[in-house]
Amino acid sequence: MMLEFLLFTAGTAVGSFLNVCISRLPRQESVLYPASHCPLCGEKIKRMDIIPVLGFLICRARCRSCHGPIPWRYPLVEIAMGLVSLALFQAYGLSMEFLIAGVFCAFLFCIAIIDYEQGFIFNRVLLVLAATGILATFLLRQLSLPDMLAGCFLGGSPLLLLYLLLPGSLGGGDVKFAAVLGLWLGSLPILLALWLAFCFGAIGGICLLTTGRKSRKDPIAFGPFLSLGAAAAYFYAPQFFAVCRRMG
Repeated sequence: MMLEFLLFTAGTAVGSFLNVCISRLPRQESVLYPASHCPLCGEKIKRMDIIPVLGFLICRARCRSCHGPIPWRYPLVEIAMGLVSLALFQAYGLSMEFLIAGVFCAFLFCIAIIDYEQGFIFNRVLLVLAATGILATFLLRQLSLPDMLAGCFLGGSPLLLLYLLLPGSLGGGDVKFAAVLGLWLGSLPILLALWLAFCFGAIGGICLLTTGRKSRKDPIAFGPFLSLGAAAAYFYAPQFFAVCRRMG
């Protein structure tokens, strides 16, 4: 039980760092310097208030200095990463697979939320994700180089066609994101990820339109749906294809 608590706490700490990335990257700020501060008044945040989740509750969702609101996204991301850490521990134990899957999930969270809030995906984040994917494949030896390259091609080329043939349907960042995901997933899982992303996107788009949060003229970020599809394919592609083989 103590180990699970420590893993959850570590996950919330990762979520806290992700919140820094999500807040600072769109403003072209360093994620390492300066120390954590209020984005509204610039006042340095006290150590007690930096504690994941608890800091948000202690401050009652308000900055101590300017009393500006702290978005609920902060504790939600922290809790989500804590739960992800526990789920990955149950699946992989304390192993290299656990660490690499955690890194992958952290990138997906960061990219999805920035795209949802700001409407774009950063090239430098994708470059780090691509490099990490290549390193992860080398460490785990799960994919061959041809399969990685095929995954990159199969991930990016369908979205590139949509981007060229239907201007405004997708952003260039979505195309590059899908290609990088192919490096992580390989040829068959990336196709599953894309199919799931479009399914999730259709459902999400209908929900946003019917609730009035988006109109037909408003763009809808596709990055979050790509992240959901990639996560599902990363963890469940073997089971999915095994079912398909049995049914075939």
